[in-house]
Amino acid sequence: MAKSEKPAKVDKTKKVTAEKPAAKAEEPLPKLNPEKSKSPTVVAPARGPWLGLGVGGTILGLAMIGGGIPLVVIDGQPSCGHSNCTEVWDTAKEGGPLIGLGAVSLVASGVFYYMDYRTRKANLPHAMVLPLSGGAMLSLGGQF
Repeated sequence: MAKSEKPAKVDKTKKVTAEKPAAKAEEPLPKLNPEKSKSPTVVAPARGPWLGLGVGGTILGLAMIGGGIPLVVIDGQPSCGHSNCTEVWDTAKEGGPLIGLGAVSLVASGVFYYMDYRTRKANLPHAMVLPLSGGAMLSLGGQF
């Protein structure tokens, strides 16, 4: 600063206000009702693939049996539509295995359903959060 320059005067009467950013249109958060939130939140254990395999096996077994039965029923019947036809259907060798494999698939589905039942009923590790008036309680459980 040179000797001839005087310090600038500061006007203390002006009010300085910062510009507020434009408010975003946000929805307000829902208010929690403490009476309704008293029930514990239970985290369900993960399920295995057994239920999906059981459903898939059931569908496959029913489809195979549904296709095999008509093949066994029409075996030996005339293929041309009248009774003195020399050509007959020979479909038992395809229908029989379809029925047998369909039955095996249904039995396997029963095993898968049982495995799913055992998985759901087993004492697997679990977690539970219980809201309290001054915070929350976390409970972990399991068996080894």
